[in-house]
Amino acid sequence: MHEPASSSRIPPAAILRWLADPEAAAPAPPEAWTALLSRCHTFRLLPQAALRLADEPKPIPPLLTSQLSRCRVASFSRSAAVLRGGLRALDVLSTAAIPAAGFKGIAAIAWLQHGRAERTMADIDLLVEARDAEAAGLALTAAGFTTKVQGVSAASLRTFTSTSPGSAGNESLTLRDDAGAEIDLHWKVGRMELDQVIGAARPARLLNREVPIVRPAHALLFSALHALRNDFLPEVVLRDLLDAAGWFSLLAEDPQEQQIVRRTAAFTGLEAPLAAMACILNDLEVQGSQWLAPAWSARALADLFHTQSDGLMLNRDLTYLFSLRPLLQILGGLSSHGPAYLAAMRATEAAYGQTSLPLRTRLRKLLGAASRTSLRQWSLLRALATAKDQLN
Repeated sequence: MHEPASSSRIPPAAILRWLADPEAAAPAPPEAWTALLSRCHTFRLLPQAALRLADEPKPIPPLLTSQLSRCRVASFSRSAAVLRGGLRALDVLSTAAIPAAGFKGIAAIAWLQHGRAERTMADIDLLVEARDAEAAGLALTAAGFTTKVQGVSAASLRTFTSTSPGSAGNESLTLRDDAGAEIDLHWKVGRMELDQVIGAARPARLLNREVPIVRPAHALLFSALHALRNDFLPEVVLRDLLDAAGWFSLLAEDPQEQQIVRRTAAFTGLEAPLAAMACILNDLEVQGSQWLAPAWSARALADLFHTQSDGLMLNRDLTYLFSLRPLLQILGGLSSHGPAYLAAMRATEAAYGQTSLPLRTRLRKLLGAASRTSLRQWSLLRALATAKDQLN
């Protein structure tokens, strides 16, 4: 489904409110529902949009119904293939006696959708402890999984991701199975204590099998962390916010899980992004959380989301100007590993379709963006930089 130019006029925040609030009206009239669905397809929210349109009082035109049906089947098939790959990876790790658990999208399917894959799955995210990272990678490659980034060793990739400022506290390795399903194997996610997270995982039934999935309290925190790592960029974090609405609702009557959320958020520096997600949902008149303590920069992070949702794309690389940490990380990687670090960086950029720009070009773009940034925008970027500094 291709996105027509007219669909870009539908703000991401309006789509979020429509999908999260059963009482909200569609953010486009029936004659523009094709554009609306195309927009949702771009944001990887087509399954949820299809279910939502099914509840609209006005009938869907036959041509759109047929097109939507084909897209839903294709989306379900891709998601099921990815889910099967993730379950096989968990089987491999279990056989190798490596503790692991699924989180992010697979957790939402397990706890919010009761095992029904009613969301687009681009990959499966799995957790292992840092001490098991190398063994887990070896076990998966021995089982036929291959690394997505080619041309450099897994050890070089692990070194690069541990010193790359773009990782924002995340260390992981992406692998693929023979069907093309991607597995993101994480051994560091911010300051989350993964041994405790994995130890607290619960069995969930997916595709008629029981697998370990992180508990709902931790799943909510991972959604907040992912939103922060991705700079509250609407096109990336809409699914995190939609999940957060579900997590807040699920935990509303569970004081034990609420306490785990509050305690872990305080320890891991996730209070601000978590409260920002609640602010965004409340701003859109979608019930957020009434049991979270306010955080000083939550409002700024929420405003950053709204600013970008309104179409003003800030250059998030400007956040590097607020902290020496990114520069020190890069210098540490270069001084310790030199050419291997640069090779891993270029290979990673190529694997993810990113253009590798010369340092001089990057600096010129950064200075140009700085000259066009208002004081208000600088304050939003400062709040983002401060929150991301808490991830390491």
